[in-house]
Amino acid sequence: MNRHMTRRAVLELVLGGSAAALLAACGQAAAPTAAPAATSAAASTSGQASKPAAAAPASGGAAAEIVFWPRSPSESQVVWEKIIPIQQKMFPELKVNLQAPPEDFNGKFLVAFAGGTAPDSGVTGLSAFRSYIGKKMLKTIQPYVNSDADVKKMLQDDYVPSATLGYSLKGELYATPTVSEAVVVFYNKDAMTQAGLTPPREIDDDKSKWNWDTFVEYAKKLTKGTGFRRERFGAMVTFARDTFGVSQSWGNFSYARGARFLDPDGENWTFTGKEAEESIQWIVDLIYKHDAHPDVGEAASANVLDRAFFQNGQVAMVSEGEYFSRYLWGTGKPSNGIPFAYDIAQMPFNPTTGKRTNIYHGNGSFLTTQSKNPDATWKWLRTIFSQDAQQVITNFWGTRGAHRGTYDSWLKSFGNGGPPGINVQAIVKADADTYPFPTTPYLTPQALLEPTMRVMYDNVFQNKQKVADGLAQIDKETKALLEKGKAELPK
Repeated sequence: MNRHMTRRAVLELVLGGSAAALLAACGQAAAPTAAPAATSAAASTSGQASKPAAAAPASGGAAAEIVFWPRSPSESQVVWEKIIPIQQKMFPELKVNLQAPPEDFNGKFLVAFAGGTAPDSGVTGLSAFRSYIGKKMLKTIQPYVNSDADVKKMLQDDYVPSATLGYSLKGELYATPTVSEAVVVFYNKDAMTQAGLTPPREIDDDKSKWNWDTFVEYAKKLTKGTGFRRERFGAMVTFARDTFGVSQSWGNFSYARGARFLDPDGENWTFTGKEAEESIQWIVDLIYKHDAHPDVGEAASANVLDRAFFQNGQVAMVSEGEYFSRYLWGTGKPSNGIPFAYDIAQMPFNPTTGKRTNIYHGNGSFLTTQSKNPDATWKWLRTIFSQDAQQVITNFWGTRGAHRGTYDSWLKSFGNGGPPGINVQAIVKADADTYPFPTTPYLTPQALLEPTMRVMYDNVFQNKQKVADGLAQIDKETKALLEKGKAELPK
């Protein structure tokens, strides 16, 4: 998705019908075990919000209390408790009761909703939210956005466009974009120097110098030794047998080649054709033809993730989301630190398309259809929209907020504590190339991507099945799952 299309789609979301009319006039088609909260209402069957008469006031109004679920108690302490004072200043009549499930947020949310005791609001990853819309669990917040000029302006001018698109469906916004995450290449700087290679950060804006061919060349030169227990592999781009491998590693190469898993509305499976086949073959070749990438089967058997390979210096380059920094200088870093200098670069360009596309994944804060007081809940979401709340998220979450106005301090602190001089600017620049995580209203991400994970990691990435045959099998199985999911959704 190019940046022009991103701005156009965001304009439609922000301006609603007036944008559609403008585009039509220009000759373009308009795009369409914690106890659950006891204060929620019985289940709604609509999933639609009534349009508020006006934007929520900055203060005043009837007193109200809502329940909000952070994803965990630690997240509540680290981030959300710090946002409460901002809310109290903006909306003193509102009380927000933070009730974080101790574990398995998504599972407990489903159980609570089935029992009619869902919270008014919560926060979850982009990968799950469309399946909640399909189950009529989330209410659109677009009417509130349409009535709030400040929010419309922020969405148009300040928010990462792919965050807005990711939390929208058919022109309706369903969540306040809360956390933004781009995908980049983390690399062993010392190994680059030893191999006589130009650091990728110095060439990552040059399509002729930093592309897939360069990446393979670098990976081969950075490899030392043979076999799975060798001193160092040049690169790893497969993450692990997990749905997040799509967004944190190999799926980004497929998207750069032009492949997509789903159409924009999540209706149809589209991961077929030469774009998908060529991108997957490139990864298989990196493993078996160039011998510069860990064997996927052996890595799975040894239960070694890409972060452990990189932390130990056994892999020189990894494609990963910015949250990977947690394992280098954040709370997940080794007790004895990282034994080499490292740096960051943007993803390499695909030589055929001339593009690099990284799959956006973040978190969004939503309004449930069981909320007794959606207007009060909107005030909380409106707080989260504010730059002050987004700054708290950028400062303390581990990845950035979705509001770009909060990034200056993050850059100056080298991503909240990275080595002085590290190229965190590459992460911010990568926002221009993001495309939302593939989600559908008809299935959970685990159900949707189960055939993909199984066939890719058990067969294709282990060179046991031809790429074309594997993609055909995935296509057949996933389309059958989508049809079944459509038929089983509430009407």
